Amino acid sequence: MKMGKLVDDNTALVDKLKQFRQEHGELTARMDKHMAASRQLSTEQAVLQESLEECKGSKSLSLENEELLWKLQNGTLCSPKRSPTSPAIPFQSPWNSGSFPSPSVSHSDDLPGSQRQTDGVSAGLTPPATAHRLP
Repeated sequence: MKMGKLVDDNTALVDKLKQFRQEHGELTARMDKHMAASRQLSTEQAVLQESLEECKGSKSLSLENEELLWKLQNGTLCSPKRSPTSPAIPFQSPWNSGSFPSPSVSHSDDLPGSQRQTDGVSAGLTPPATAHRLP
């Protein structure tokens, strides 16, 4: 009777062992899938982080470009010869307006020892925005 009980217990334990091994295999497979997904997500995160940094740089350049265009349109970014009381020249592309820059008048008194072209304001001309030089 004891022997029959031990055989039954042993059979039950063997069945449980098979069940636990099967569950272990399934859990190991799930862990492997999760690790692969985690690696893929980490890679995607790195790519997205790099893309975000590029976008931030582009946004910064875009904002700087808008600021410079605004300054150019409002006359705060112009040649050093222009007086603060002269009116602002509206931004207009010479290519879209059908007009091209007129020959500029040179003034030898702009910079000592050199000749520099002015933007034509002193000659009574309205130059395109591209004629302005940064100081």
